[in-house]
Amino acid sequence: MTLKEYPLFKTEIDVDLPVDYNYGIVYADGNADQESFTRNRKKGEDSLNEFYDRQVTVVKHPLLPKAFKSFEYYKPSKLFDDTHVDTIIIKCDPNDLQNMYQNPTNRELETQAEVIYASPYTVKTFKQAKFSLSGQSTRKVPKLSYKLSNLKTEKNKELYNRTSIKLRAEHMDPSFLRDKIYGDILNTLGAPAAQSKFARVFINGEAVGLFDLSDDISNNRYLRETFNKGEKYKTTNPLFKADYCAHC
Repeated sequence: MTLKEYPLFKTEIDVDLPVDYNYGIVYADGNADQESFTRNRKKGEDSLNEFYDRQVTVVKHPLLPKAFKSFEYYKPSKLFDDTHVDTIIIKCDPNDLQNMYQNPTNRELETQAEVIYASPYTVKTFKQAKFSLSGQSTRKVPKLSYKLSNLKTEKNKELYNRTSIKLRAEHMDPSFLRDKIYGDILNTLGAPAAQSKFARVFINGEAVGLFDLSDDISNNRYLRETFNKGEKYKTTNPLFKADYCAHC
């Protein structure tokens, strides 16, 4: 296979469908590895971007029954198609990254990064993105959360109508389901809400785990798409955020 657009490799083979197959890797030192399961491609199926050693690529989940119509000014984003797990690859200055890890409570620290979004359907690259830590009470936990902003290409293309997203580590919810189900329930009630889905995250070549990819609720793009049909606001509106203080 040859590199088409990192991290996507591609090749063409002459084979009759249906066919069973799997992927293997030959490393530079001569060692080899291969998937322990068998994939199957049926006749008439679309070709998807598949992820090495990830057995399931796309699966449709049963939806909660719709109780009320969606908020009339809400414009859904394709980013939150939860039939698959996205892959987010982040490349940044390792010194800047280490500085953020050593000073997690410093909210001013951020660095320029190249962010690659990969799904079964596409690969999108943002070379001038901004990368920083995220969260309030979770900045000293072992698995940190992150924020990606300035998600625009050189041609001013965005990530499915989003210029900023959060990668939530879900340190306080090992099931990873609380925020997702809460958002799904709000969607069935027709209430405008932050959306979320799952993503695997890699930083400077290291796999850092599964994250909840969610909306950045203070971002102008999210506000426009959720409350104003994607149109720019003609006036500046106040934004209120609730907080909790145990000792107040």
